[in-house]
Amino acid sequence: MGGKPKGPKQQEHPNLPQSPKQPYGEPLSGSKKVKNANHSRQKHNPHHGL
Repeated sequence: MGGKPKGPKQQEHPNLPQSPKQPYGEPLSGSKKVKNANHSRQKHNPHHGL
Protein backbone atom coordinates (compact mmCIF):
# COMPACT_ATOMS: atom_id res chain seq x y z
CA MET A 1 0.00 0.00 0.00
CA GLY A 2 2.52 2.56 -1.12
CA GLY A 3 3.94 4.13 -4.23
CA LYS A 4 0.86 6.06 -5.28
CA PRO A 5 1.58 9.76 -4.68
CA LYS A 6 -1.72 11.03 -3.37
CA GLY A 7 -0.31 14.52 -2.81
CA PRO A 8 0.22 15.46 -6.46
CA LYS A 9 -3.11 13.85 -7.36
CA GLN A 10 -5.00 16.19 -5.07
CA GLN A 11 -3.26 19.19 -6.60
CA GLU A 12 -4.27 18.00 -10.06
CA HIS A 13 -7.95 18.02 -9.04
CA PRO A 14 -8.54 21.22 -7.02
CA ASN A 15 -12.25 20.46 -6.77
CA LEU A 16 -12.29 20.49 -2.97
CA PRO A 17 -13.58 24.09 -2.73
CA GLN A 18 -16.97 22.70 -3.75
CA SER A 19 -17.42 21.26 -0.26
CA PRO A 20 -17.18 24.56 1.70
CA LYS A 21 -19.88 25.97 -0.59
CA GLN A 22 -22.49 24.05 1.42
CA PRO A 23 -23.50 25.47 4.82
CA TYR A 24 -22.12 23.69 7.88
CA GLY A 25 -25.62 23.52 9.36
CA GLU A 26 -26.86 21.19 6.63
CA PRO A 27 -26.38 17.40 6.89
CA LEU A 28 -23.15 15.77 5.69
CA SER A 29 -24.99 14.34 2.69
CA GLY A 30 -23.42 17.01 0.48
CA SER A 31 -19.94 16.44 1.87
CA LYS A 32 -20.39 12.71 1.40
CA LYS A 33 -21.32 13.26 -2.23
CA VAL A 34 -18.20 15.32 -2.86
CA LYS A 35 -16.06 12.68 -1.15
CA ASN A 36 -17.64 9.94 -3.25
CA ALA A 37 -17.06 11.94 -6.41
CA ASN A 38 -13.42 12.42 -5.48
CA HIS A 39 -12.91 8.72 -4.89
CA SER A 40 -14.68 7.87 -8.14
CA ARG A 41 -12.52 10.34 -10.04
CA GLN A 42 -9.33 8.85 -8.62
CA LYS A 43 -10.43 5.35 -9.55
CA HIS A 44 -11.55 6.34 -13.04
CA ASN A 45 -8.52 8.53 -13.69
CA PRO A 46 -8.00 8.59 -17.47
CA HIS A 47 -4.49 10.01 -16.97
CA HIS A 48 -3.43 7.14 -14.74
CA GLY A 49 -5.07 4.62 -17.04
CA LEU A 50 -2.83 5.58 -19.91
